[in-house]
This record gives sequence, C-alpha cells and structure tokens, in this order.
Amino acid sequence: MINDRIIRIGARSRKEIKREGPQITRNGDQNIMNETKELISKLNTMSGSHRAVLAITGGGTEAIGSLLRHGNGSNTILEAVVAYHQNAFNEFIKGKPDKYCSIEAARSLAVSAYIRATKLTGSYEVVGVGATSSLKKDESERIGRQHQIFVAFQNHYQTGSYAFDIVHEGKTSREEEETFAAHQIINVLITGFGYENTIGLLEKNLSCNCHCDVTTASPGWVDLMQDKRKLFSSMIAGDNKINKFIFPGAWNPMHSRHLEIAQKVFQLNHQRIDFELCIRNIDKPPISYYDMKIREEQIRNQVQTEPWAGNLHFTTAATFSEKAKLFPGCTFVVGMDTLLRIGDIKYYHNDEKMRFDAIEEIRKANCRFLVFHRVINGVATTEEDTFKVPANLRELTDLVSADILKPCDMSSSSIRKGL
Repeated sequence: MINDRIIRIGARSRKEIKREGPQITRNGDQNIMNETKELISKLNTMSGSHRAVLAITGGGTEAIGSLLRHGNGSNTILEAVVAYHQNAFNEFIKGKPDKYCSIEAARSLAVSAYIRATKLTGSYEVVGVGATSSLKKDESERIGRQHQIFVAFQNHYQTGSYAFDIVHEGKTSREEEETFAAHQIINVLITGFGYENTIGLLEKNLSCNCHCDVTTASPGWVDLMQDKRKLFSSMIAGDNKINKFIFPGAWNPMHSRHLEIAQKVFQLNHQRIDFELCIRNIDKPPISYYDMKIREEQIRNQVQTEPWAGNLHFTTAATFSEKAKLFPGCTFVVGMDTLLRIGDIKYYHNDEKMRFDAIEEIRKANCRFLVFHRVINGVATTEEDTFKVPANLRELTDLVSADILKPCDMSSSSIRKGL
C-alpha cells in the first residue's frame, strides 16, 4: 500500500523554537538522544533471531554509531558498510545504478546487504538495509536543491521502500538532516525486523513528504530468494508449460523491440515464446520483490493478449550454462550483443578451458541460440561478428537475417535515461 503524506510528528514550529531560545533546542536534542538510546536498547535486547547488514551512502551514517554505542549491538548488526565512493557502491551491488541517489539504488543496496547477511549467518531470517541520501551541503548550495533520503529494507518475505523529501519550512542544518536520516534508517531497520509494533519507532524531528511501499512476496519468490528453488514460473499464456523458445532479459522495461523480436520468432517457428528473468545477474544488481512485481505486471500487461506469448520464468540462473540446465532442449532468443558477451573470456576469469567447458554444458543440454542483429556503438552487426565468439559457441548459433528484422540500437537503459 502506498502512502503520501506530510509528517510533522513531534516537531515544534520554527516560531516556537525561536521564541523559547537556545536552551529549549538543547533540551530538545537531549530528549531526542534519550529517545534514541531507549529504543536502540530495546532493539538490541530483543530475543528474536534477526540480525542485519547495513549499507549506507550519502548521509545518515551516524545510525551505525547509534546502534553500536549503547551495548549489545552485536545482537543486531552483523556488518555495516559505508559505500561512499561510486566504485565502492558499484562493487557492493555488483552493478551500476542509473542514479546513485534514488529509491532504486537504495533497494539495490538493501538486497545486496540481505544476500551478504545470509552468507555471514547461513540463515535467511536476516535483514538487509540500504540507504542513500542527498543532504544539505553548505550555505552556498544552489537554491531549490532537493534534500532527499531513500531507505529500503529486504527480508526473506518483503521489500520495503521509503522516500523522504525534507520540507524546508525554515533553515535546516546538515547536522539536523544527518540525525533525521539516521533515525529513518533505524526506523526502517526496525520495520524490516517486524518489531515496530513491539518497541515502536523514533519520532520524525523534521517535516517531510514521505512515500512508502511494502511489497510482500509470493511463496515462489521467497523460495527463489532463499535458494530453495532455481525456477519459478508465472503463468501468462494460461498454462504452466515451458515452451521451446526462451527469451532472457532484465525487462527494465520491456519495450517495442522486444515485442517485435518475439513476434518474429512466432512467425518463423509457429511456437509461443517464453520470457526469463534472472533475479541475480552477473553484471546487474540483484532485484527485489518490488522489482519482480513491477516487471511481471508490465510484461503481463503488454503480452498476455498476444497469440505468441508464453509464460514468464523467474530464475536464479546467472549464466547460460545454468539456464541450459533449467531449460534443456530450448532455444535461447538473444541479440548479437548478448552472444558476444557469452563468448567474452572475461566472464570466465580469462580461462579458455572454463569458457570451453561452460559452452559444452549448453551443448550437452541440447540448447541453441537464435540470434538477432543489433546496432552496437552506432554500427549494425553482421554475420562476421559471429566469428568473434569461440567455434563451439558458433556451432550452436542460428542467425536471423537482417532482412527479416532490421537492426536497431533501442535498449531498456536508454529508455530509462530518456534518450
């Protein structure tokens, strides 16, 4: 459920603060500190088994100190990461966000933190929290610059997303905004644990616009997140059949070129085409339950009435050798850019034998590739590009003539960026 509201809980007006003088402000700060200490002490002594990894950038890092300074912090925090540099951010999420200060980036941090927590504990009863902020810089910052805080949690059955726009009713200091961001990180952590009705939440000491969404996963998605299964199919065509032609993609978003390719496959082969979405890609951030929901809805809305549409399969198969084991005997529908990546030795730790063996796994599963031309860096691919991949991969490739579908450079990333 989505809520949009103005929050002024526990906030005195600027006029009152000015009239009562600085002593009241100091007392107010002390009250906030006492409230924080009391709540965190409750959190750190809870008997539940939940523990968390935090990944924070851009502001609110004092949440880490607050959670650890009052004792028993190891009951709650497994690890805290401050991924402040962009390279550190990219490495943590194993990808690159479209925008570093966004709710999407916060969700990527939260899912990556959750995965990290499961590895540290061997348990899925953990929480990942991600936060990214754009707070006040200094007195010379440009007029109208938004001060925003994005926080997300990921646990085994829910994704929570929270966006805060600080309302400038008067001047706020960097210190006030840092404290506010830290408090929201702690609140989201408590909510991710499911403790908010047990121990409460910190009051919001600044006025803000708040947008929140909590997505609860289907049982099949939970099994995927917990590695209890590698494949979960969502019916679109009205049956649970796995069709011969599988179209893998991130579908963020699905666009008209995808639809054209799927239609051509149907025209050429007279068989429905299925779609595959891996929730943990090699060179893209892992996706949350929120993203799974949004992408399934937009795929369903675009293809469910089409005669060529098959089903949607969520998987944890990050490589095509893994996909081949899930879909033996299938033909993967890909662009030339994807074929070149499959053959790129850098994805095999620059090991020729590893690359050869991975491609042979695809052959053993009796899988093939149906490849469509693309425009890459302004140049249309040709048949000669297939000679850039290893011979054993080329032997598994069927190339669709550019006369059947003219190459183009349309991509989901360019659409997201408005290009």
